[in-house]
Amino acid sequence: MDPTTTPLSKARLATLLKLKQHRRGPEILLEGPHLVLEAKAAGLLREVLVPTATAALEWREKVGEIPITVCRAADFERIAEVRTPQDVLAVGEAPRAHPVAHLLDQTPAVVYCDGVQDPGNVGTIIRTGIGLAGAGFVFGPKTADRFSPKVIRASQGALLKARFSAVESHEELARALAGRPHRLVILDAHEGLDFRAVARPDQYVLVAGNEGAGSTIQDDPRRAIRVRIPLDSRVESLNVASAVAVVLARWA
Repeated sequence: MDPTTTPLSKARLATLLKLKQHRRGPEILLEGPHLVLEAKAAGLLREVLVPTATAALEWREKVGEIPITVCRAADFERIAEVRTPQDVLAVGEAPRAHPVAHLLDQTPAVVYCDGVQDPGNVGTIIRTGIGLAGAGFVFGPKTADRFSPKVIRASQGALLKARFSAVESHEELARALAGRPHRLVILDAHEGLDFRAVARPDQYVLVAGNEGAGSTIQDDPRRAIRVRIPLDSRVESLNVASAVAVVLARWA
């Protein structure tokens, strides 16, 4: 066995199983080669977990001096979130949030996730927002945990490189927006202007609400505008991540 590789202790296994459930701490759980390498590139990789000594030797070449731990196959499967785990897991440092005012000052395009509860949607919004607009993100109340393995997987690791903030209320965001030029653009499934008739603001916050209930943010007519995406009558609405992609692609 590689002399810099250690087996998994019972105490460490207990810690990792807690990490799998408790996701708002300083560490995050990563699954699969792509996310492990993304965390390494972002400087956030802290420990690699593999099921065999052979895999440890292979990953030693990829991650340098990062600690590698060999797990029993049964333990490896317990730690993994996906039903059929890939050949590597890892523990990474959770990326740090920015103060919302600082994020707004540094980022002309921001997506505000307002009660987006599905982690797949949150992850896809992060990936799409960065890819199409270089966006930053504000995660609002009742939004899926940004550090959950499902969000990280859906973002394909984009969360590890994202600029983001989190707020406890709409009022917190409103206070940060006061005196700043950002326009609120609220996605609405049924009301508002045809988004194709709205020119991209120089600085904006695109509000993506809960797919069923929509956004709960209160309109300020001096700052906010509601937009809708016209659809065939056979379709009531788009998935929220798809709606964000449509608008950002139009404005790219």
